[in-house]
Amino acid sequence: MRILFAGAYRPYPLTSGGRIRSYHLLRELSCRHEVHLLTLNHEPDDHDLAPLCRWCATVESIPAPARPSGLAGRWWRLCARPDDIVLSRTSGPLATRLRVRLSREPFDLLFLDDLGAEPYLRLPGRPPTLLSKHNAEGRLLDRLATLKTGQPIARLLARLEAGAGRRREARAMALADGIIVPADADRRALPGPTYARTFVVPNGVDTDYFRPRPQPADGPPLLLFCGALFWYPNVDAMTWFCGEVLPWVRRKVPEVRLQIVGAAPPPAVQKLGSLPGVDVVGFVDDVRPYLAGATVCIAPLRAGSGSRLKILEALAAGRAVVATSVGAEGLDLAPGLDLCIVDGADHFARALVNLLADPTRRAALERAGRAAVEAHYDWSLTLADLDRICGEVAQRGALT
Repeated sequence: MRILFAGAYRPYPLTSGGRIRSYHLLRELSCRHEVHLLTLNHEPDDHDLAPLCRWCATVESIPAPARPSGLAGRWWRLCARPDDIVLSRTSGPLATRLRVRLSREPFDLLFLDDLGAEPYLRLPGRPPTLLSKHNAEGRLLDRLATLKTGQPIARLLARLEAGAGRRREARAMALADGIIVPADADRRALPGPTYARTFVVPNGVDTDYFRPRPQPADGPPLLLFCGALFWYPNVDAMTWFCGEVLPWVRRKVPEVRLQIVGAAPPPAVQKLGSLPGVDVVGFVDDVRPYLAGATVCIAPLRAGSGSRLKILEALAAGRAVVATSVGAEGLDLAPGLDLCIVDGADHFARALVNLLADPTRRAALERAGRAAVEAHYDWSLTLADLDRICGEVAQRGALT
């Protein structure tokens, strides 16, 4: 097939879970089809795009819209801050370029990757369209709104924005010929009568690239958080953890340290580096050395959707993981066997303290977690149905 893959961001460099998912979706499709890539670009054009050019027949990007300022910007900050969810992915120039490409070139399938905005689905003469959703945005916005505790006006505005987001999501999904999501929980959470047109394509991990390495024999116990720090759920996770959980852990294990690794840490995360034992590392080219040095990896998310690739990477690297139920959502893993899942600051802190004190328990989690991702979450397994789904959607759309 001839596929136009239109994305919310260039899937390289791999600075976030969303980009990692897009990267592997694109690579899988390019192995079997002629793929043309058209994306929004959120950063300077100084990155090596050789992998994308090697796979794709053409590579083109459009500058992403600037974040809102003035009154619109104040509204954006008061609400649930859906920066990467809606606002920065709705682009008139991208819609125009899509319209031009579709009018001049024949495509068998339009693959909209994390571009759930209605304008892209109302293009005249578009081919059968598969909407790839990384999150159930309506549910994610609802969860973000609940974090506005003690801020009644901000919480009200966030709930209004969440309602508007759910309606936008429903309208867009009604227009797509098929939809893919990373987890069955997202499929159940989506609005409208779309269940029959929605397919689950789970997130995965490269189990050859992420392999267990020996931990350092000396040094203090080290907690590690990995995640894109321009993504508000990760910002909230770190501010909550450092404010509510880490002090309790440090009272029991004074020598414990925390590393925060991820692209573009905002001021709210940067200032956490002034806390005792906290190191805000920021972006790294290769996260594997940090995983190798970690005693326990954490995913203390209180809002989110989809599934966390960083948990899969930590498990593949043979590291014990402690996560909230939201953090581990969407992953078919056994609580207490493959990883620890706990909610609430006291319970999360207690689980960490117990695990830091019990190397035998950590080793059991490390072995079981690695075995689980090898058996179920290598990309070769999770993407096995993608080609069939694309063919089915292309055929179904061509008949309607």
